[in-house]
Amino acid sequence: MNEEKILLEIVCVGLGRSFDCVAPRRITAKGLCGVCCTMIREQTGIDVGDPDSLLLMSGALRRGLVPEQTLDEQGLDSGDTLYMELGPGMCCLLC
Repeated sequence: MNEEKILLEIVCVGLGRSFDCVAPRRITAKGLCGVCCTMIREQTGIDVGDPDSLLLMSGALRRGLVPEQTLDEQGLDSGDTLYMELGPGMCCLLC
């Protein structure tokens, strides 16, 4: 198993914020969404809600990530940018 960690940029669409995140290759996209929710809440005070309602899109792969697959299984690598789409209704709450 690959224990290596990768550095990702997470762009929060609708918040106008981005975060650097060091993540293990074996974390699932769903797990990474949970980490992102915590980072946003701690750094901005905004509760974006349920991590299951978030969608991560890869700029390098040009597609959404499969929630149950690991970052390694999906071919992500250090330097990749992920775009986090907020769940339904969140954009309205932030305006």
